[in-house]
Amino acid sequence: MNPTDNHRQIAYRRVAQLRSFYTHLAIYILINIALLLPYFMLNIAAIFWQRCFIIMIGVAGLGVLGHAMWVFGPKFFLPSKWESRKMKQFKDESERR
Repeated sequence: MNPTDNHRQIAYRRVAQLRSFYTHLAIYILINIALLLPYFMLNIAAIFWQRCFIIMIGVAGLGVLGHAMWVFGPKFFLPSKWESRKMKQFKDESERR
């Protein structure tokens, strides 16, 4: 197998993952907007609706967050510069003892 073909497959897979995440995020935002519009326009003040809506946003938000972690990986949230700074900090602290 040609290395260029392998890189092309990896790039294609990465673009597909990113497209999937951004589609998921857009749907999450659009659905929440669609659910919030009638809530504010009609002044629905039912406690049941408020609790259900908050739970739904939270659970769906966790799904989007999990998808982001899967696509971008922990390096997005904890970059390697952070790791190297922490390693240096712990090394310096252990040398002082």
